[in-house]
Amino acid sequence: MKFVFILASIVILAMTACGASQQEHDRAVQERDRLQRELDGLRGADGSTNPLITDFDQMMTDENTANPIKRNYGSIIATASNWDNHIYAGVLADGTVVVSSNYYAWTHGVDRWTDIVAISTRERAGMGQTIGIRADGTIVFAGSGMRNIDEWHDIVDVSANGVTLVGLRSDGTVVIDTSHLKCVYFWEDIVAVSTSGEHTVGLRNDGTVVATASSNVHGRLDVDDWYDIIAIKAGSVQTIGIRADGTVISTDVRSNFEDWTDIIAISAYGYHVVGLRADGTVMAMGANQHGQLNVDTWQDIIAISSSLTRTIGLKADGTVVTTATDIDISGWNLLCHDAPQRLRAAEAAIHAERAVILLPYRNMIEPYRFLISASPRTTVGVNADGTVVAVGYNDHGQLNVEEWRDIVAVSASATHTVGLRSDGTVVATGRNREGQSDVGEWRNIVAIAAGTAHTVGLRSNGTVVAVGLDFAGKLDVGDWRDIVAIDAGGNHTVGLTADGTVLIVGSIDFDGFTGSRDDVGGWYGIAAIVAESLTTVGLRADGRMLAAGSNASAPWIGEWNDIVSIAMGISPIGLRTGGTVVVANRHALSWAEGWRELENWRDIVAISASDSNVIGLRADGTVVAVGSNSHGQLEIDEWRLFD
Repeated sequence: MKFVFILASIVILAMTACGASQQEHDRAVQERDRLQRELDGLRGADGSTNPLITDFDQMMTDENTANPIKRNYGSIIATASNWDNHIYAGVLADGTVVVSSNYYAWTHGVDRWTDIVAISTRERAGMGQTIGIRADGTIVFAGSGMRNIDEWHDIVDVSANGVTLVGLRSDGTVVIDTSHLKCVYFWEDIVAVSTSGEHTVGLRNDGTVVATASSNVHGRLDVDDWYDIIAIKAGSVQTIGIRADGTVISTDVRSNFEDWTDIIAISAYGYHVVGLRADGTVMAMGANQHGQLNVDTWQDIIAISSSLTRTIGLKADGTVVTTATDIDISGWNLLCHDAPQRLRAAEAAIHAERAVILLPYRNMIEPYRFLISASPRTTVGVNADGTVVAVGYNDHGQLNVEEWRDIVAVSASATHTVGLRSDGTVVATGRNREGQSDVGEWRNIVAIAAGTAHTVGLRSNGTVVAVGLDFAGKLDVGDWRDIVAIDAGGNHTVGLTADGTVLIVGSIDFDGFTGSRDDVGGWYGIAAIVAESLTTVGLRADGRMLAAGSNASAPWIGEWNDIVSIAMGISPIGLRTGGTVVVANRHALSWAEGWRELENWRDIVAISASDSNVIGLRADGTVVAVGSNSHGQLEIDEWRLFD
């Protein structure tokens, strides 16, 4: 780790030597300081490194390899054009390429390419090129003017425009074929690149953005304060980013994206921008002299690409549509042959491999998962000796846990608290008007969950018991079998079966919102579940999260791939293998005083959340918290649950 810090310092000197701007130099200094803070946070007082801190990149090398199954659909279509000529290119399911162009030199030899997993095109000074990435990470091209790419390797993505070709390597570093933007060689932890030809942009794994150019015309490099970015595009006069909440940000104040929502992909060229929405429709703005914005009627689109005079879209059925009228590509089908079956089989193999990698980490933190519990008004913890501590509001006696003994797990709602004893019996305190605390006769219980007005218990034989207010059938768990995990939301109950599927009873309808029963029915490979209010969150064995219902903050949580435990407050929250915490929707937590501290949490082994607070249990037994402290529910500074 010390080497990383030294390297960051060397980068600062090297960037100065390669003629970087003062702004880039300042960004490098900030990056070095960030690394130092990270190092300080990872090490204990004695300088040792906590065993939970792991180089996950080494374990997850399959995530960034040039595998067609892992490619974004946006990488299998491309178009380029000038005022007279054009290229259309698409990657077929068998790794070959289909092209259409009115200028043969731009695509000569492409019909003989094989093992292609991604495609890009560009027009430069009247000349066109088609660029392909092979499955082995090497580059092939058609057209003239390509240079300095013979030694490129491990390439997983490219962006080409004008005089610039940028390549992203599987290790998160960047290569480029021009001399005036060489400072991209010092970028690290990059997951996406984009170039306009005159400026180049990189998206870091943490959602921040870096940019470089010979000059900052139009302010296109002003991305230092961007965060929560999931996709980027370098336009001719601006840099554009998609936030995790599906909104769009731009360096050009003249661009108005206020009405753009649920955006999952973006393409820009010249003075027009095209955006793909999660529902498969397309939005567009800007210049339209060639009809490149005529996308209003498009449906079921899964990828887009735009050039100077035209826009193309890939539909979910594999066919391709275009705004141009001078070419017919209606016969293309990029997902033909046995592609769906191949995708499913390969996806299953990837899930299985990740699950094997992550299982030791889930097992490592399993003993800590239920030692803490957060509700909107209370926080409860289990000490190593089996006693319980609780803080917050006690209007129903929900904090009266002083006499509890031999407790191994707790679960708290706003008005009642439930504890699981080591002998499989259950205790409860607090409100019982609806019968939610009538758990005294339960036996052989291995897990508990406290909902708003009900309590659920999992028996050792895989059956489930529930008491409390039976609103909308949320207690109808009598016929459940082979259950391995449970949780209770506001008006619904969820159960995880041994085969990794999810059951749900009750209602998550509220103010016209209809919930996730059908959605969770299609989940598979689930290793953990959380129910909170109107939302259900699932953790797949491969480290990815799913969410359904209100406040689900989907789909971007699917981008996380190293999650070992989950919580749900006003936003889905994930605990990573390295003991850090990520939040799906930072903006949803803006109410929480000190919520930014979540990013600095280290050595966390368990998390719990409600719609007003988040708490974390550290590996040393101390507890951290952010959120509302209106009832003293965050007064946990002196807690040390174990040594």
